[in-house]
Order: sequence, then structure tokens, then C-alpha cells
Amino acid sequence: MRGDVERHQRAGWNSYINLGLPAGRAKDENSLAWIAMRAEGPLKADDPDLLELLRAQYLHPPDGLPYDLKEDAGTKDNLYKRYKIIYPSWAFIDSVTRDLFSEGEDAGFFVEAGALDGEYLSNTLWLERWRRWTGLLVEAEADSYAALRKKHRRAWSSPACLATNDYPHTAILTSFRRLGLSSEWTDRGAARIEEKPAAAGEGPGYKTYHNAQCFPALTFFLVLNITRVHFFSLDVEGVEMSVLRSFPFDQITVDVWAIEHVSPSRNSTPRTQTSSGSHWNTSVPSSDTYNTTSGGSFQQVSWLEDPEFIAFMEARGYYLFDMFCNYIPDYIFVRRGSDVFKRLRVPERMWKRRGICLHKSIWDEETKVFEPNLHRDKRHWPILAYSG
Repeated sequence: MRGDVERHQRAGWNSYINLGLPAGRAKDENSLAWIAMRAEGPLKADDPDLLELLRAQYLHPPDGLPYDLKEDAGTKDNLYKRYKIIYPSWAFIDSVTRDLFSEGEDAGFFVEAGALDGEYLSNTLWLERWRRWTGLLVEAEADSYAALRKKHRRAWSSPACLATNDYPHTAILTSFRRLGLSSEWTDRGAARIEEKPAAAGEGPGYKTYHNAQCFPALTFFLVLNITRVHFFSLDVEGVEMSVLRSFPFDQITVDVWAIEHVSPSRNSTPRTQTSSGSHWNTSVPSSDTYNTTSGGSFQQVSWLEDPEFIAFMEARGYYLFDMFCNYIPDYIFVRRGSDVFKRLRVPERMWKRRGICLHKSIWDEETKVFEPNLHRDKRHWPILAYSG
């Protein structure tokens, strides 16, 4: 697949993949409207009509125009660009991404689900600009997607959402705004798919509701003719596990995942902790740790970690590389057998591990900036290769 990506990049962005409709298939609006009704669910992910609908109405190729990014605007829009400082979870993923992909793939393919405007808090822009990757940006919030298109990213984009089942469906998308703040990207980033609308939680400002069309991940990959993803950023505000349960791991190879995931078994607020200075004490109180089994032995786990989620990914061939330890954690998983994993030189006895957050600082609201020496796992930082 890497050869396919390189070949299409040399041919030009707009010729990357031929998404023309199959010969003999109807293109008229009446036909697509009928397919759209059927796409409310359920249809099979590989249904030819579903593929046609995605091609025709929910997928846009890169337009080849120059970037229009705020990070290139000099001293303008400094308030917008503060996300690189004030959101340490973004800085954590950025730090990890640069380490894992500083060498190797020069024509990789990424997916970013929850792409917002394509720049603010983007986990893939660096890969695209400086590693010459392309990929797919998925953002179902209408205002955010309109802003994304104006950035002229060198990637495919879609105003749909990733399905939480293995078939297409519509879903209720909740957006948030605060009066007088028309472009508050922090609020826009809270937009989410409501799996149980009647039990929907709160968010910043006031709510608006929209219907969103969701497609299975497999449908996107079939249309794009992609079988390998080098980096997948999954941050869809609470439905990550549902997306993963229906993900076609047996058909699509993903080398590295960055996943925001909160354990469903605990509240979203941290329990009692003690702090030292501006950082949480790295020794977590006993009430916030518990034992779990891994590989037949007991391991101590921080309350921040979800051992069932980690085991889910391990069963699909992944190694837990690192975590951003916060009450809304981000997990980094690397596929065992990938070139990235080989560079990590992890001893087999450590392929399944727990308790990462017991051995480094936990970020809290008092912490001002991301600091690698505090928030990265010492087993893989500053040296990438494993050091026990």
C-alpha cells in the first residue's frame, strides 16, 4: 500500500484515487436520495450503493490549493495558536508522533476522526506538512467542517461521522456554543455523537442538535482503496469504544493509534489526590490503585487506566506505548510487528504491561505546560528504545 500512496502522490493530489462512479451506475439526484434513505441503516459496509453515496456526497478530495493556516500568519491570531501551550494532551500526542515517525514512512496514510477545523488541536498536520503524508479527515460538525475545507489540507475529508456499528446509520450530533463566542474552538471541539440522546450529558454553553450520517470505517477504506493506515487519531468525544468494536481489524492494518478513552466504570472527575507544587505527586494513594491480571500475574493499575480497554487492544495485536495521565486519558498503541514497534525493542515479557500512570506525573489543572520529563513514560523517553 505504501507504493500505491507514493505513486499517487507523484501523480498529483487530485489523481490520488479514482473515485469516479462505476460504469453504468445512476448518478441522478433521485437515485442518490433513495440510497441516502437506505443509508439510515442498516446496509452492509461494502454495499455498492453505499459506496456510491459516500463517493458522491460525503467525500472530498484535496483541492491542491496553497495552505491557509493560522500557524503561518505570523503574530496574528495568537489567541487561536495558544492551544499548543494550554492543551498538554495535544502536546503529548505531538511529542509522541514526532518521536515515532521522525524516520521511516515518507508517504504514510493517516486518519483523524474528530478533525475539527483541520488545524486547531490537529494530530496529523505535522505528518502532512513535514513528513509529506496524506490521509482522511473526518468531521461531522458542520461549522467546523466548513472551516476545515478552507484550510486546503492535502488530505481527503468527510463531513460524515464514523459509525458506531458495522453498518451505516444516522445519529444525533450535539454541538455547543456560548453566546457571543462565534469561533470558540474549545466549545466546537466538544461536539459529540449521542448514542443515548435521552441520557446526554452537559457541555459548554448552549446545545444545538443535528442529524449526522455515519459510515462504517470499512466503507471509507473501500472507497479510498486503503488497506493500511500508519497513524489513526480517534477522538470522538465518548464513542471511541463503539467505533473500535466495529472496526475491521482483520481487513485494515493500523500501525499506531492515538485514542482518547475514559473508562466507563468511573466518574469523569478524579478522586482524592495529594499534590506537590504544581504537579500531582507521582505516588498515587492506595485508594486510587487496584490489582488486575495480565498474562496470568497480578499488576497494580492506576485509577486512570482502563485494563479492559488495554486488554481489548492487546488482543488485537497492540502494545501500550504510553498514556497521557489525566482524568480524560489519551492512549498510544503500537502494532506489534510494525516497523515502529521493531524500533522500540520491547522485550517480549513486557508486551503486556499495566501501571504506566503509577510511574510518572499525573497532569492536573494546575499544571501549566506539558513537560516530557514529567508526562512521558521513561521507558521510551528520551530514548525511544525500551529501557526497563
